[in-house]
Amino acid sequence: MLNCPKCKKTSLIMQSNIFSCSNCGFKIGRTILKKNITPDMINELYSNGRTRLIQGFVSKKGKPFEASLVLEGDKVVFSFPGEKKDSQTTKIRIHSSSPGLANIKITGKVQYDTLVDFGLVSSRMAECLGVIAAAKYLKHHNVSGNVNISANNREFVQYVLRETVPRKKEMQNTIIYLWNILEEFEWDISYQRQQKTKLTGGTRVKSFPQSLFPWLRIEKTIAGDMIYVTLPNCPAAQAQIIASIRLAKKDGEGSIVIPLNARGALDAWINAVTKRNG
Repeated sequence: MLNCPKCKKTSLIMQSNIFSCSNCGFKIGRTILKKNITPDMINELYSNGRTRLIQGFVSKKGKPFEASLVLEGDKVVFSFPGEKKDSQTTKIRIHSSSPGLANIKITGKVQYDTLVDFGLVSSRMAECLGVIAAAKYLKHHNVSGNVNISANNREFVQYVLRETVPRKKEMQNTIIYLWNILEEFEWDISYQRQQKTKLTGGTRVKSFPQSLFPWLRIEKTIAGDMIYVTLPNCPAAQAQIIASIRLAKKDGEGSIVIPLNARGALDAWINAVTKRNG
């Protein structure tokens, strides 16, 4: 069984000349420039996002060469020995216009833009949760290297830079979680205040954030008239599901509890946030 290197959710289907994923649409040829792609190579892409150096490729001009295969966004590309690392910087802009809300905008190798409701939390917490969601989104899409983060809340930026320490334990734990996620990148963060814009018609987001958590795996257990939902230990995903489904709440044991009559809303939320973007 070969797991999909991109979405990591389903097994690849072996067809006549390609391996393909029915879940996210990922495809890779079974032969690339006269080199057979083996299961071991697929497994390396799944585990590491790249293969070891492979010999035996032949260019269209008939010249043999060696290279690694690298998963970059939706594509598998060549990485050549001695090649300079891609210096393109990915940018994350996070802006909370009011408590609980965060606009997340990613530019660079991948593009993403959405407004997210994280519920009854401060603007600094909303921006922290937004950066966590953005960083995990980049990781899912195999984006690495330089990440430039700009945020709208000064206190949040000071927390991340260790200039001040949050008073509340929950904020401390969320900042620590963010630091751990950012360890996979070369990152920097800056405070860039955006002028407030006038909001109309209320401040809550009435739709689920499309494709925000494409990596998310959820376990559901029905007991009586309640659904017990187990999510990965991600504060952004946990806050967002509670903000999105009005009757959802934490049970104190790591699960989210939702009434059975809200099952439709839960299924709609799962389909929206895990949807393949584009």
